[in-house]
Amino acid sequence: ECTPGRSRTVSRNLVTANVSYKREIFEEHVFPEDMFPGEDFVFHWNLSERRECCLDRNLTVDHLNRTTIREFLRHQKRLGMASVTTRQRVKVRGRIFLKYPTLVFLAPFIRLPLMVTRLLRNTPSLLLIAILLFPLLLTGTVWWTACFYGQARKILRDGNEVPTNPA
Repeated sequence: ECTPGRSRTVSRNLVTANVSYKREIFEEHVFPEDMFPGEDFVFHWNLSERRECCLDRNLTVDHLNRTTIREFLRHQKRLGMASVTTRQRVKVRGRIFLKYPTLVFLAPFIRLPLMVTRLLRNTPSLLLIAILLFPLLLTGTVWWTACFYGQARKILRDGNEVPTNPA
C-alpha cells in the first residue's frame, strides 16, 4: 500500500496515519485502543465501510521500519497475532483462517505472490530489491503465519467464539 511510486488511490488499508484525521472523527467514532498493532487498520476500515473517510490526497506516510532481524521478527509476531484480532473485528479477507487455523499455512503461498504482483503493477523498479530480500521476506511471512496460527488456536482452545458478523 505504501510503496514509492504507487499511483494515488483510495486505500482501505491506511497504515499508521491516525494523525491524519481531524479530532472530530475521533470524537464521533470509537478508536480500538485495546489492540496493538492493528488498531489504526480497524479504525480506518470501519470508517471506510461507512464511507466517512476523508483524507488529504496529498498525504504522505513515513513509516519507521524495524532495522534489526530481532525487531523485524518481533514485529511479525505482533502482526500475526494482531491479524487474528483484526479478523475478529472487521470483515477482511482471510477470516476462514480463524475457523480453520491450519489453512493459514497456505498464507505464504498467497501473500508472497500478491506482493510480487503489486510490485510489478505499481513499482517494478523495486522487484530486484524484493528478490534480493526474498529470504528475509519469506522468514517474516513464515513467522507471521506461525504466530497467527498460535493465536487462532489459542482462541479456539480457550473457547472464545470467533464472531461471524463483527460490528
